[in-house]
Amino acid sequence: RLVALAEKHKTPMMTSSALRYGSVLRETVTEKLAQSPARFVSTSGPGLFSNYSIHQVEMLVMTLGIGASRVMQCGTPDSRVMVSDYPDGSRGLIQLSPQLPFRLLCQHGENLGFSVESFDDFFDGFIDAMLEFFRTGISSVPAKETLEIMAILEAGNASLAARDEIGRASCRERV
Repeated sequence: RLVALAEKHKTPMMTSSALRYGSVLRETVTEKLAQSPARFVSTSGPGLFSNYSIHQVEMLVMTLGIGASRVMQCGTPDSRVMVSDYPDGSRGLIQLSPQLPFRLLCQHGENLGFSVESFDDFFDGFIDAMLEFFRTGISSVPAKETLEIMAILEAGNASLAARDEIGRASCRERV
């Protein structure tokens, strides 16, 4: 609905986790996934699902892309774990727990993988992207990725009440 309203009123919009703009994350994902697509991604970070999951889901979508079909919450109230399934067999896992550092682990191709554990300069890149958005009205985040992230977050929130029930919350129903 938000996208339809923005289009109707010709209002540009942009939403993103600032982590997306860390140089190590961007460069590593671009370089490594040019070789072969991601098959499994695990992200971690601190905070509550309600306000910090955007950071892990943003990294998940950056690496696995769009198309998540369902999610399942399988952590505890103090340490949330959410699994996302994709129709091609790919899978993503996000974990939020107090004191966890931001991190991304990715398996791609056969016997290929990488990790990103440096998130030092993301605010500079985020500010540059915001300023460019204000100047041009064009978001640096593809709209399809933003919609996917929102669908996964909605499905993740819906599945919190049905922990360990796979398929309980469908991402595709929300896109």
